[in-house]
Amino acid sequence: MSKNAILLIRHSIIALGIAAVSFCLVFFLRGAFSFRGGSDACFVTGALELGIAGLLFIGRAGTFDVLAYGVKRLVDQFTHHAGPEYKTPCDDTLAKKEKRKSVRFPYWVYLALAGVFLLLALVFGLLSAPR
Repeated sequence: MSKNAILLIRHSIIALGIAAVSFCLVFFLRGAFSFRGGSDACFVTGALELGIAGLLFIGRAGTFDVLAYGVKRLVDQFTHHAGPEYKTPCDDTLAKKEKRKSVRFPYWVYLALAGVFLLLALVFGLLSAPR
């Protein structure tokens, strides 16, 4: 299997697991076993998956690279490693950017799952509306 196929399978399992856990938590802990409860649970799950996709997108764009470098250097001060892997945050950011270019990230898994749950929330919401 290629690296991209393994990444796709791994993120599909992660996305489905997060969706299942969040749906079950909202649906069963609220105790609203109706179309309205299903609508609420689907909406929360869809919004969560959409938020995860957004955070992954900005994270892969390099937004948190300098912060991650600073935290890594701080931890290295207390763990007594030989030295930093990169001298400057710019070198670290460039190395991460090159690494990201080699593997395409499957955002569509999270976006598709968010779309399905938001669509289900709309359908359940319409079914629970008073006639």
